[in-house]
Amino acid sequence: SGCSGLASIEIPSNVKTIESGTFSRCSGLTSIEIPNSVTSIGAYAFSGCSGLTSITIPNSVTSVGDKAFSGCTGLTSIIVPCEKYDYFVGKFTGYATIIYGDCTFEVAVNANNENYGTVTGNGVYNYAKNITLTATPNEHYHFVRWSDGSTENPRAVKVTQDSIFTAVFAIDEHNVTASPNSATGTVIGEGVYGYGTNITLTAMPNDHYHFVNWSDGDTENPRTVKVTQDSTFTAMFAINEYNVTADKNISAAGTVTGSGVYEYGTNITLTATANEGYRFKGWSDGVMDASREITVTKDTSITANFVALYTIKALASASQG
Repeated sequence: SGCSGLASIEIPSNVKTIESGTFSRCSGLTSIEIPNSVTSIGAYAFSGCSGLTSITIPNSVTSVGDKAFSGCTGLTSIIVPCEKYDYFVGKFTGYATIIYGDCTFEVAVNANNENYGTVTGNGVYNYAKNITLTATPNEHYHFVRWSDGSTENPRAVKVTQDSIFTAVFAIDEHNVTASPNSATGTVIGEGVYGYGTNITLTAMPNDHYHFVNWSDGDTENPRTVKVTQDSTFTAMFAINEYNVTADKNISAAGTVTGSGVYEYGTNITLTATANEGYRFKGWSDGVMDASREITVTKDTSITANFVALYTIKALASASQG
């Protein structure tokens, strides 16, 4: 202790303990090799050794006393065993020194599919090095998790062993909502789909209704849609309409009303009116009422039958008779 002129010393391999203050204030000491036999370094053992620039702590050391290297202002590195790093780093906290392990580990970072995204953080690092892993998805993809289950991104990792981390990416998914404009039909094809998926939307009208168009104006049915975003499609349905044609067998015999285009289920009235010199004889479907009601369920053609009236003169063969 206090031997400022001491530049180096060889510690025998049978030494187990470097007692407290053994080399304190040996400011001329520039290097020292601690043998693997040493298990304990006492408090202040090397305090004030300002000439020391580096020191290696062997794996045999299990305890280091307080301020064992205090005042070693020339130290730039303290090499410690990997498996005991956490213990030693606590002992050297507050020192203006570089502390690192005596071994390195490889960290491999990759993506589950190189087309889905990129990763950073690959490298060879000293034990207990804190590094950052980052997963960056490509357009239309998203980060899901790391292979060890962590969902943090970017994430901090403390290097303690050779490690492999795989970033799991997945293609973006979008909601496609497809529905009818009313209870007059159904639509199939809605769901959650990956970006770029081609899907088919089909509009199916109920009985007596028909498909008109989609809410975006498209009239194709079924239709193919490429999924690129959340989307909503509404199928427009309308009730069926039918032609009713009411005609007459003799054009000059009278008039018929009720012809037109009507929605399914509409009740309409057909009326046949005879002109002078004619009379209504009945409809072509056998109904005899000149004014009648029908329910429209399909295209219908019906004829009012008229017949001409004749004058019969009865004459006597002789006026005297």
